[in-house]
Amino acid sequence: MMRLHLFALAFCLMLTLFWTGCSRVAKPPPSVPPVPAIEPPVEKVEAEKPAVSKPERFNRAMWVWKSLEVIQSSEKAERLFDFCEQPPSGAPPIDRLYFYVTVGLLRSSSGQEQLAEFIKAAHARGLEIHLLGGSPEMSYQKIAGFNLIKNLNVYNQSVEPASRFDGLHLDIEPHTLGIVWEQDDRLRNRFMETIKLYYEKFNEVRNGMTMGLDIAFGYAEDLRLLTTLIDNSDYVTIMDYRDTSEAIINFAEPILKVSLERGKTAEIGIETQKPNDRYGVTPLITFWDEGSRRMEVVLKEVEEHFKNQDAFVGIAVHDYKAYKTLPEGTSAFVDAREYPTLPTVIVPYTENPIPIKGNLSNWKNSPSIVMKDLRNVVAGKSTWTSKEDLSGKVWLAWDANNFYMAVDVTDDQIVQPFKASDMLNGDHIELWLDLDYEKNKRGVTTSKGLFQLGISPGNFADNPPALHDWIPGGLVKTKGSEVDISAVKTAKGYFVETRIPWTFFGDFKPAAQKPFRINVDISDTDNSVRPSQETLMSSSPHRKFGNPNTFRYAEFRK
Repeated sequence: MMRLHLFALAFCLMLTLFWTGCSRVAKPPPSVPPVPAIEPPVEKVEAEKPAVSKPERFNRAMWVWKSLEVIQSSEKAERLFDFCEQPPSGAPPIDRLYFYVTVGLLRSSSGQEQLAEFIKAAHARGLEIHLLGGSPEMSYQKIAGFNLIKNLNVYNQSVEPASRFDGLHLDIEPHTLGIVWEQDDRLRNRFMETIKLYYEKFNEVRNGMTMGLDIAFGYAEDLRLLTTLIDNSDYVTIMDYRDTSEAIINFAEPILKVSLERGKTAEIGIETQKPNDRYGVTPLITFWDEGSRRMEVVLKEVEEHFKNQDAFVGIAVHDYKAYKTLPEGTSAFVDAREYPTLPTVIVPYTENPIPIKGNLSNWKNSPSIVMKDLRNVVAGKSTWTSKEDLSGKVWLAWDANNFYMAVDVTDDQIVQPFKASDMLNGDHIELWLDLDYEKNKRGVTTSKGLFQLGISPGNFADNPPALHDWIPGGLVKTKGSEVDISAVKTAKGYFVETRIPWTFFGDFKPAAQKPFRINVDISDTDNSVRPSQETLMSSSPHRKFGNPNTFRYAEFRK
């Protein structure tokens, strides 16, 4: 979940999607300034920690970012209350709002009066109101968090009980600060220490409130970080932005497991915004294309799966502005075959298994895909100079047991010091496969059967070639040993080939003339000092991240 109206930082959500498998052109990371030495005093009241227990029914929460217009208009406030009472498509009532409020509004006398009136009316309609606040800078500048906690307490003590906030909900998201989050443990350590201090200060002024924290599902990769965040909040909201029950469950499971072990609870957050390339909102992460009816089907599947998981307490929807305009039914999609400049990608059958030894002579057919023109550059056009700078040819093949791919990359400088998911900051290849074409072309879903794999050539020294799956995630851990990959350095760049068994993709079975979608991207990094993606070439000039309807139409041939 992003405060898109607060930040003009298009790369923020791109980095958020890094945690979900996104590959985008990164910007130079900011430096981490020292934490201010001055800490404002916080008014203390008797500490009171609530006993966390599973509710009688699953909660439904909702983020509200455009809050000022709501508290300034009783008519808009009533419309919000009515929406919460009867969400679309028979969804359960919303009983909790994460309501964005600035410190300035909390301090303002007129703002306090408007807030008090709004919260009192919301409570009368059975809604909890939790103050929503935070920014990436709050991960290391603790004075901002202390000020927020202090002024929340001052406000609550100055109004009658019926007009008080029910809790504090922090949306900090330090992973949006850039590559420094990935490479510099100092920021992670600072964030963990800062969260501990926030929770200590909050407990001093708790007075019946709860404190929640938005977390990216990628935080599960760092158990120390995840445990610290869970321990130092009453509950966490997992920004589990996917649009199928399988993906949502897969990413939530490890976080719920740790929450249960630590005696805490967690809710699952989902996205409803309209896809927007400027902010990195893709069909993969939002229910906009599926519509509210399909969304409720998926969420019921998630609730059914976790019904006996005591740590799971409900769903949070991002956000009110998008949710109230979410279509009820599915949206129309554009099929890749309708682009006249994108011929069908033919994947030929091979009678004999292809040895994966980094030998181009094993590939007898013509390349299935060629990328050599400016139109293939979908990111970093200003940094691409010619096909000698970056270009590639792709060979594909299949048999009953395996999918084969070879890529001959022309790259004037190879930079790849990273491993696993971090490979996206160095030279690598991305393979997108949509293996549920028939369902996806009808617009029922846009991520069922979708795979995003990263293939790193390594650095031809101490970092070997490797494969990583960002989507759906976790396959390499369980099935990575089944995959063969080889890379060799060439006079003009590198050559990489791989064999992936069909069992890696679940129950998919290839067959002659069977349609699917494919996209191959080549990512280029030339800066070895501060490596990050500079240029991205794609087999589809229309490529949109995570949207299989913009990939290439392909068929298996025999």
